[in-house]
Amino acid sequence: MYLLAYSYVQDKGSAEDIAQEVFLKAFKNLKRFRGEASLQTWLYRITVNTAKDHLRKKSFQLLKNPTGFFDNFLRSQSSEQLYIEHEGNREVLDYVYDLPRKYREIIVLHYFHEQTVTEVSQALDLNLNTVKTRLSRARNLLKKNMLDQKEANLNG
Repeated sequence: MYLLAYSYVQDKGSAEDIAQEVFLKAFKNLKRFRGEASLQTWLYRITVNTAKDHLRKKSFQLLKNPTGFFDNFLRSQSSEQLYIEHEGNREVLDYVYDLPRKYREIIVLHYFHEQTVTEVSQALDLNLNTVKTRLSRARNLLKKNMLDQKEANLNG
């Protein structure tokens, strides 16, 4: 929940607050859970809605270039491996955060949270074909942006 919330608000403190709020909402509304989707998908839907509400309420400006985002996930590697992977992840993450929100949220759910396209569709309350189209467009934008940057580095 934290990672998904962070993908929207890009602020550690706000993402932590949203994640806690999600679990409180889920606990309070557990009787409303109809079982039409998995519990995980239901929690993702609550997280997306709570994060969007947070952005609307606070008129929150998205921050760029988060640091330390993957620190907790990379601890078991050597220092060299940690640094190389951390820098690579940070670069990819920067490209993901540069995407428009409608593409970013699908990439985060599909790749970072390993959700299927169907689960993403349910979590975001979008048509399955819309999710597939946005995922394809997001991949193409990421490729284009990364290639453009590499080309600029080579020519620059």
